[in-house]
Amino acid sequence: YCEGENKYCTNKTNIKEHINYLVDLTYNYNQTEDYNIDYITLQENNNGNYLFFGDNYYGLTYLIDELNYESSVDLVYIDPPYNTGNTFKMGNTMSKGRDSNVAYVDKMPLDTYLGFMSERLKLIHKLLSNKGSLYLHCDYKIGHYLKVLCDTIFGFDNFHADITRVKCNSKNFKQRNYGNIKDCILFYTKSDDYIWNYPRIPFTDEDINHL
Repeated sequence: YCEGENKYCTNKTNIKEHINYLVDLTYNYNQTEDYNIDYITLQENNNGNYLFFGDNYYGLTYLIDELNYESSVDLVYIDPPYNTGNTFKMGNTMSKGRDSNVAYVDKMPLDTYLGFMSERLKLIHKLLSNKGSLYLHCDYKIGHYLKVLCDTIFGFDNFHADITRVKCNSKNFKQRNYGNIKDCILFYTKSDDYIWNYPRIPFTDEDINHL
């Protein structure tokens, strides 16, 4: 059902119009701050690699505007906030404690979150070379929204796979629901002429003996 249009999407044309309608109406987040290097801390090592500390919007913008990396990156992997509604903390160990500092608050209205992601995905699209790929790590709740968003930015035909990442802890406890056993990784490319290395490793002698 096409909310706001009072009609059902009955064919591909209507569905495409509805997606464009959602993009125009719902993804209304705008990065209001002008680009400023003061928003990030930049470290460079002897090999010419960079490590950014801060909002990745400004890091991505810096790569494009200052380092001229537009259309030159072959691979991007991101594990962004999933809009879980939780507050994530950090401490001296990977496990948070009561005295841990807040890393970030992962809670936004859905339209704000999708706008937040849209701004960054557009910058990633600009950074990717024509042979480049994006792997976007997300969860079962927000992944479907991000799939539609990525379709509008990268193109529906440039979506290739929804990769399952199985968790070591299902975290379902006593919830009235099935176990939360996986995350998903969305695989997009900028074109159909992308770099592809088959994920294969040579057989070991033990593998051969089991054939």
